[in-house]
Amino acid sequence: MADTSTSIALASAIAVASVAGSISIFNLLVDKDQKISEFRQKWLEDVRSDVASLVSQAHLLFGYLNILIGSPNTPGDKALYLEKTDPIYDEINRASTRLKLRLNTSKPDHEAIAKQLTALENILADVDKFKAHLVAVGYPQVSKEVNETTEALITAASILIKSTWERVKAGEPTYRKGKWLIVCLTVLFVALLFGAFWLSERATLPTNPVNSHAHLLSETVK
Repeated sequence: MADTSTSIALASAIAVASVAGSISIFNLLVDKDQKISEFRQKWLEDVRSDVASLVSQAHLLFGYLNILIGSPNTPGDKALYLEKTDPIYDEINRASTRLKLRLNTSKPDHEAIAKQLTALENILADVDKFKAHLVAVGYPQVSKEVNETTEALITAASILIKSTWERVKAGEPTYRKGKWLIVCLTVLFVALLFGAFWLSERATLPTNPVNSHAHLLSETVK
C-alpha cells in the first residue's frame, strides 16, 4: 500500500510539473512568435514604402526625361536638367537598393520583384540610352513601357506582401508545430494525473471483499 501511494504521489508530481513546464514553453513560443510577427509587419511596411517611393519617383523622372528630349541639347540645358533630376535619381537609387537588400532572390516571389526592378532601371538609368530609345519609338511607346513596368512591380510586390501577411496571421512553422505538440503533451499529462488519482482511490478500497467478510465473521465468533 505504501509503495502504491508513493508511486501515485510521484506520478502526480511529475504530471503537474510537466503541465507547468508545457505552459512555460508555450508562453516562450508565443513571445518569440509575436516578436517575429512584429519584425515581418515592419518589413512589409518598409517594402510598401520603398515600392511606392520608387514608382512615384520613376514617373517623375520620366517626365523630366521627356522634357529633356524636347528641349535644345545645349550644355546649359543639360546641366539644368541634371540639377533638377539628381535628387530624383538619388531617391530612386536609395529606394531600389533598400528593396534589393530586403529580397531573397532564391524565392520566386522575391525574384519577380527583382526582375521588375532591373527592367525599370534599364529604362530610366541611362539618360543617353533613354533619349535614343524615346526618339526611336516615340513617347507613347516609352510611356507604355514605364507604366507596364511599374504596374508589374506593384503587382509583384502585392503578391509578396499578401503571402507574407498570410504567414504572419498563421504564425511561424515552429510555433504551429510546437503549439500542437504542447497541446498533445498537456492532454497526456492531464490524463496521467487523473489516472493517478483514480489509482489512489482504488488503492483505498478493500483488495479482497471475500477475505474481509470471513475475517469479520471469525472475529464475531471469538
